[in-house]
Amino acid sequence: MLGTLIVLLAIVTVIFALVIFPTSVSTSERAARQYTQLLAATQPNLETANNIHKEIGLDIRYEGPDGSWATSDKLPSIEQVRRRQAHSSFGHEYHVVTVSNGGSYLFVWDVRDQMRSAHEKLLWMLLFMIGGVVFTAYWFQKRLLHPVQSLGEGVARMSAGHLDVVLPLVTHDELGTLTTAFNQMVRRVKEMIHARDQLLLDVSHELRSPLTRMKVALALLPEDENKASLDADVKEMEMMISELLELERLRTPHGLRKQEQDAVPILREAAQQFENRAPGVHLTAHPEAIVANVDYEKLRIVVRNLLDKPSNTLFQIASP
Repeated sequence: MLGTLIVLLAIVTVIFALVIFPTSVSTSERAARQYTQLLAATQPNLETANNIHKEIGLDIRYEGPDGSWATSDKLPSIEQVRRRQAHSSFGHEYHVVTVSNGGSYLFVWDVRDQMRSAHEKLLWMLLFMIGGVVFTAYWFQKRLLHPVQSLGEGVARMSAGHLDVVLPLVTHDELGTLTTAFNQMVRRVKEMIHARDQLLLDVSHELRSPLTRMKVALALLPEDENKASLDADVKEMEMMISELLELERLRTPHGLRKQEQDAVPILREAAQQFENRAPGVHLTAHPEAIVANVDYEKLRIVVRNLLDKPSNTLFQIASP
């Protein structure tokens, strides 16, 4: 809109400067010369000339058999004008007309200055009108497109994971229909995610009961290789269920309790727990402190899960 305003103002200014002003000045000067020809034919006297000067600002000098007079003492003589010795200010036009009695009239006008003043006023008026129209159109356009801005903010919030977005319905046109569809989509997505999370929680909780019975049954079996294998499988399933529940807890706003913690004790504890388990874990060349903004318990679980994988062969946790 600002670019449109600048272009419109430039176009109007150029048209006035290069087309309208020169054309109107040329037309006005031709009309003024024709008017002075007709006025001179009537052979006006000083009183009539003064009245004309008051009405339209036309200065007149007469020199002839009936004497010599002028509506202004600043007017040059007719002889000076004919010899081009008159020094006129910018915009003034000098025109000499000879009448039938042998006398001559000198007419002086400043049509160019008057036209410039009128055109400047008209130009400024048009520029202000164009600016007002453009700014009014911009205000209405911004008001009409407010639902689009609201939709953009809603999409950004939804992309950030906030599913409590409810956009206000401010119009009942196509944008209002789009706003209603967006609110319905957010509500549907929220319901689907809630149903999925609830399903995971239900499945995780329901699986704990048979796992508990299996652990009780395994405890009654004699020690052999089959019992050890089954016990490892049960522990792995129990760990998977715990991870699912932990994942759901992390999705809540208070899932992580971050604070400045030293990670070295966590690494040292993990190394001690797995030191006597094949293939062994050793903590070497560690700094005195590794301070980070973490959840202490969650970090301890992550380290333990990494080291507890059967495929791990050897870990050496060292500083860079």
